[in-house]
Amino acid sequence: MNPGILVYGYDKHDADLICESITQTLQKPIFVTSAVDNESETINSLIDQQHQNKFEEKNTKIIMFISIKNEEIQQILKVFPINVKRPIFCGLTKHNISWPFTDLQEHLLEEQSYWEQQKSKN
Repeated sequence: MNPGILVYGYDKHDADLICESITQTLQKPIFVTSAVDNESETINSLIDQQHQNKFEEKNTKIIMFISIKNEEIQQILKVFPINVKRPIFCGLTKHNISWPFTDLQEHLLEEQSYWEQQKSKN
């Protein structure tokens, strides 16, 4: 599978900045697909389409890395555009590839809430 990202919650301008930053970091092109207006579709279906170009500002922001190595992800995180709100980052797994995007979003928000609670306890 080609390297790419599944984006949710960003307008076109910010999605382009993110894509440009990742492309420069990896020094190779990536595909970008969006889950906006297709939230009930599975992750696999969204990736297969790779032509969803509807980008829209949302409160929840998510970026899923697809076929990008861990070392590359670490580099991307270090140079993520400072003028773009950081999302919830996640990776494609054998488990979440079959989930509807809404299930992934719910899972990530629950996880984020859990870690924020743990942080506030310390």
